[in-house]
Amino acid sequence: MSSGPHCTEMDQTEAKMSMAKIYLNDAGLNISEIADRLNYSSVQHFSYAFKQYYGISASIYRKNSQ
Repeated sequence: MSSGPHCTEMDQTEAKMSMAKIYLNDAGLNISEIADRLNYSSVQHFSYAFKQYYGISASIYRKNSQ
């Protein structure tokens, strides 16, 4: 039984989501640029992942944090 890859994926997701919050606090970056910096295939994929992880959309997070 190997749990290594699963843990690595979880660590990568956690790291991406932490960076996403930092980037969202930078008003100079739009959500498309953030998705690109975090290597998401599309803005939609990033937005879905962010909402699944935090339970709030990236745009609402940004609005509430400013």
